[in-house]
Amino acid sequence: NTAPLDTIKAFIAGKNEPKTAVSDDSIEKFFGVVKRADIDMEKVYKDLLNDGLKQFVTAFEDIMKALK
Repeated sequence: NTAPLDTIKAFIAGKNEPKTAVSDDSIEKFFGVVKRADIDMEKVYKDLLNDGLKQFVTAFEDIMKALK
């Protein structure tokens, strides 16, 4: 419900062939590279979740204010 209507129409009109799933081996290799780069994915996930929740709260409060 957040995508502009023109974007949704363009997506539907385009060729949207199903994608094949990423192999387990590719996933393991990717996260191996991430780990060797000393990136803490748990922290990344936590930060993204917290940021998203804060933005949701702000947007929700703005909507509630507008409805009053």
